[in-house]
Amino acid sequence: MNFVYPAFLFSLFLIAIPVIIHLVNLRKYKKVYFSNVSLLQQIQTHSKKKRQLREWLILAARVLFITFLVLAFAQPVIKQNNTDAHAGPTYVSLYIDNSFSMEKQGVNGPLLSEALRIAETVIKAYKPSDKFQILTNDFSGNSMRFLNRDEALAALPDIQPSPALYPIQQIVKKQYDLLKTYSGGNSIRSYLISDFASNLMLNDAFLPDSSLQIIALPVQAVVQNNLGFDSIWCNSPTIALNVPTEIGFRVVNSGENEVVDQPIRIFVNGEQKTPALITIPPKAKATGTVILNISKPGFYQGYLELDDASMSFDDRFYFSFVVKEKLQIGFLKGKNSNHKPLQVFEGNPQFQTQIFNENQPDFQTWNSKDFLILSEASTLSSGWTTELNKFIEK
Repeated sequence: MNFVYPAFLFSLFLIAIPVIIHLVNLRKYKKVYFSNVSLLQQIQTHSKKKRQLREWLILAARVLFITFLVLAFAQPVIKQNNTDAHAGPTYVSLYIDNSFSMEKQGVNGPLLSEALRIAETVIKAYKPSDKFQILTNDFSGNSMRFLNRDEALAALPDIQPSPALYPIQQIVKKQYDLLKTYSGGNSIRSYLISDFASNLMLNDAFLPDSSLQIIALPVQAVVQNNLGFDSIWCNSPTIALNVPTEIGFRVVNSGENEVVDQPIRIFVNGEQKTPALITIPPKAKATGTVILNISKPGFYQGYLELDDASMSFDDRFYFSFVVKEKLQIGFLKGKNSNHKPLQVFEGNPQFQTQIFNENQPDFQTWNSKDFLILSEASTLSSGWTTELNKFIEK
């Protein structure tokens, strides 16, 4: 038996008080000689025994009262003999959300830095013999093994923001599978350190096993204002050489204030093009355009960029495209077809057309075309269908 407050046991010396009182109250009897009255002597003897019994009962009651009062303050605890269940180390899995949303600013800096500090505190609270899994959204090979306490602490500084993101149910399942595989029946615990975005909510019905204790440790951002790109598109079906092309984009403002004349820069193959300005109302989206003029054929890579102090992961939107000197168009002509569809491309040096008759298909040449037009074919043979599907899938 152990005691929560063993210092109170010194109060048991107070038992001496009722004992002293009992001893003080003992009366010394003086002999008095009477005439031979036997009846009086019998009554006196009987009263003395009753009085002694009463004194002892009072002493016992006082001693027991003080004893139980002291024990109540000391709070005794009986430990169960369950050494088999806790003989080995505790297996702990820590999920540290390193998605881009963890770049938001918290009270003490970026949320990811705050999450790492919490993870360090959790690890140091355990014994050196306990085992730790450090799990992030990267699902790297190192996260599939257990580390000792010093190794787990050394692994924390290597965690960096990642574009990967998984549902919390998948995270918990991976934790549970690994804990059950390596724990060998020892105690298992799961920690979830995240900002718990809306797509990371844990369904109570999903909890895999009552033996797994799941502890959620949320971190919360204090800066909610953010600008970010939502999407990008080309306003023209194709990008032609030496023809101004509009590139459209959409920006989201999640803040409470309107953003006026926000510069949007565009870079293509490392070269900055003419920027644009956009105004975004609070809690809304706004669209804008930038102009590209491509002078040489080839493969191009680029990105749109804006400046935002709250989060940086959505401040760039990457894109790529291919510009050809001429677009090759194949016209698959059926028996009842005419050449009117080709009139759309006549006189435009950007397009080069070639006609294929229904009864004389050239499947090998089809695959070199950028665009196929099928016009009033009476029937499609299995060969036509197969080659058309190949062209669509390439």
